[in-house]
Amino acid sequence: MKKRFSFYVVLISFLAFNCQKYGVLGPGGSGPNSFTGSLQGKVVDEGGHPVAGVTVKLGIKTATTDPNGFFKFEDAKLDKAETVVSAERSGYYKAFRVFSATSGVNNIVIGLVYKQLTGTIESNSGGSVSLSNGSKVELPANGVVKQSGGGLYNGTINVFVSYIDPTFQSRYQTTPGSFLGYDKGGNKVLLATHGMLIVELESPTGEKLQIAKNKAATLTTAISSALRANAPATISMWYLDDVTGLWKEEGAASKIGDNYVGEVSHFSYWTCGQYSQIINFIATFVDNFGFPLAERYIVIRQLNGITAAWGTTDSLGQINNPIPANMSLILEVENFCHAVEHTISLSPSSTNISLGTVSVTPVQTKTVTGRLLNCTGGPVTSGYAIVWYGNKGVSTPLMPDGGFVVQLSPCDGIYPNCKIVGVDNLTNQQNATQTFNLTGSLTNVGNITTCGVSAEQFISERPNASVSYSVVYSSSFPDPLFWGYSNYANSTNEAYLTGGNGIMGTFFWFTHTLSTGVFPMTRLSINETFSAITLIPPFNVSLTNYPNQVGEFFEGSFYGNYFLNNFPNDIRYMDCLFRIRRTN
Repeated sequence: MKKRFSFYVVLISFLAFNCQKYGVLGPGGSGPNSFTGSLQGKVVDEGGHPVAGVTVKLGIKTATTDPNGFFKFEDAKLDKAETVVSAERSGYYKAFRVFSATSGVNNIVIGLVYKQLTGTIESNSGGSVSLSNGSKVELPANGVVKQSGGGLYNGTINVFVSYIDPTFQSRYQTTPGSFLGYDKGGNKVLLATHGMLIVELESPTGEKLQIAKNKAATLTTAISSALRANAPATISMWYLDDVTGLWKEEGAASKIGDNYVGEVSHFSYWTCGQYSQIINFIATFVDNFGFPLAERYIVIRQLNGITAAWGTTDSLGQINNPIPANMSLILEVENFCHAVEHTISLSPSSTNISLGTVSVTPVQTKTVTGRLLNCTGGPVTSGYAIVWYGNKGVSTPLMPDGGFVVQLSPCDGIYPNCKIVGVDNLTNQQNATQTFNLTGSLTNVGNITTCGVSAEQFISERPNASVSYSVVYSSSFPDPLFWGYSNYANSTNEAYLTGGNGIMGTFFWFTHTLSTGVFPMTRLSINETFSAITLIPPFNVSLTNYPNQVGEFFEGSFYGNYFLNNFPNDIRYMDCLFRIRRTN
């Protein structure tokens, strides 16, 4: 199996590398290099903690992160050169990720930066607000307008400013887009940033504000302490285009002390950075058993320590990434815990670089393999396996023969008893949850027959119910997204269940007693309207089956009246049945 797998990986890598061209960016992936593929990822905050309830957009598709910050898109339009993903949640700045998609299940991590009020300025007098590291925003008098139109703004300006240090470990997550951008001549280049600011202006009521036409604000951006020694006297300034997710050169900044100072005509993400021409880099990373290293950070650094590029391997261990041309570079492979597992020196090159297949000995990683069989004993050709360890679950696609490889890597190095479920999409069947122990660095769980338990999941209106809002979501529909948490965010027996597709969904919460019964619903969200819904008691959840372990199912119904807060006189009724797999 190892030799056959390696051949497939090399062939896929060869084809992907030789077909690579940089095309015109579209939402999601709609340029000449677009194809239909899969993407999954995680949204975290600056501390690396998962953020739930984030709206993630990929082209026309929308997903909402679960309590582990996880999201997934199936049959999505991706682009081999630039795929754009955005993430939004109240209380954070809007975030972007731009990546080069590959043929496996693509993996990304998006970091959200908390949006905190830095200070206020009166519009008629102008003024400044500062951060503790010396970064500063200065606004001119009578120089701010309403972003939606309506002329000059007069009043108090709330100024939100955050700094992103390009040398911090979380930079791969919180840096918006990628390091790709366009210089003033329209050439695509790769940035090496010395410091980054996020700036937003609002009125006290939350109305968006911007700098007035023919006015300018002054930005003072702290130079990261690790980069000050080699920081040039003048440097280009770049802003993030919030449509394409790419950086655009606009203006220049001068080095004054430990800061760069320059003027800007509008606010967005701004960075001070040097740039280089681009070549493409491709490789496939496998572990010491020959299995693909999925979800590994591949970090490319200049010799002076500046991060030049980064990306994440897909489910086949592949990565396809732009890197600086004609420059000596260091490549590092980092695991989930940011421990460096492998280092490679890259010589300067003016042409694309392909490393082929690279073998890496993982750190703090256990590999689980197995094979899913259907009810007739043949291989499962369309399905997936889910492995749980602790409160974490990992879903993995299958190889053509039904085989799967899952890598577990808790940062604390503790490996409790694991559980596994295999799902056959064609028959909508799964096995009963099985428990297994890890044996050394490689555990083969053997053949798992995905038979005997229905894998159907749904949230749907009760037949013949007179409901005000139609809800029908099924795991047999395109882009199914279902999660069932028995203990939401480490709460005491608060369940969080969700069902939907890549565009819409229904989410609800209730406190239970680890058993069946009737419980009051505590929260409800319909298609991202969570904050706008008021439940009218009694609004109950009738739980007819409680899953004692992961892989089993919540089953029951919920029913009651509610209204949207904007329409308090429009009383609506819901009466739905549900069946959702427990995932923690």
